[in-house]
Amino acid sequence: MEIRVESFEDLMHAEIFAGLLRRHDIPARVENTHTLSTQGLWGQALGHFKVMVPNGRALDARGMLTRWRDGEFALGETDGDESLAEPQP
Repeated sequence: MEIRVESFEDLMHAEIFAGLLRRHDIPARVENTHTLSTQGLWGQALGHFKVMVPNGRALDARGMLTRWRDGEFALGETDGDESLAEPQP
């Protein structure tokens, strides 16, 4: 069985969070992707894009959600691809 950890209004945030969970070995999937990609106005009726995890991992996933919302995984100015940084004189 699966349980909903969170619902997101846009697919991008749902996939980012699901990817974060997967990166931390928590199986996750985003529900309603096909339906809402073609019928976006149904989002409110269907509960938007739902991030689902197995029941046994729900507490871990909710903990990750809190940490994500608190900005623990935010990229700093020096994080990421250094090739995108502006050249130094």
